[in-house]
Amino acid sequence: PGSLEKRVRGRTTPAQVPRVFDLITLVTPKSFTRFMLTNDYGDPARVSEAVVDEWWSMWMREGNRAAMLGLLRQYVSGGVEDKIRAVRAPVLLMWGERNKRVPLALAYETRDLLVNAPEVRLEVLPGIGHMLVQEAPDGSARIVRAWLDAPVRTAAVVSP
Repeated sequence: PGSLEKRVRGRTTPAQVPRVFDLITLVTPKSFTRFMLTNDYGDPARVSEAVVDEWWSMWMREGNRAAMLGLLRQYVSGGVEDKIRAVRAPVLLMWGERNKRVPLALAYETRDLLVNAPEVRLEVLPGIGHMLVQEAPDGSARIVRAWLDAPVRTAAVVSP
């Protein structure tokens, strides 16, 4: 039953976001922003007031909250296995070990689905959550820089 070929990951239909959530377009307390961030960080203590202020400020820009709700109401995360298998370019996957939103097990499944990529590198950052780049900016930047500085990789040749 755990076959990579037969298992469907994520949702194949959008989430049903109740209309009451539209209130967030009118009232968005900083405490809600703090809650969202601390839930997505591997170590909630890393969420500083400056980070909360930055995210709250972004959310308060005209149209951002409505756009986020619209995204949630149309986002489909499942049924992508064939698209992942079709990737024919080198791939760097970075994953936070404590990612609750997209668990680490999915990193390994994604890596294993990348059967046509000429190279796949998975970097797992210990103690880091879903907000990997924000939570570990230096560590993630070093990984990306090393990936970009590595010798040129070639994409798989596609026959006509």
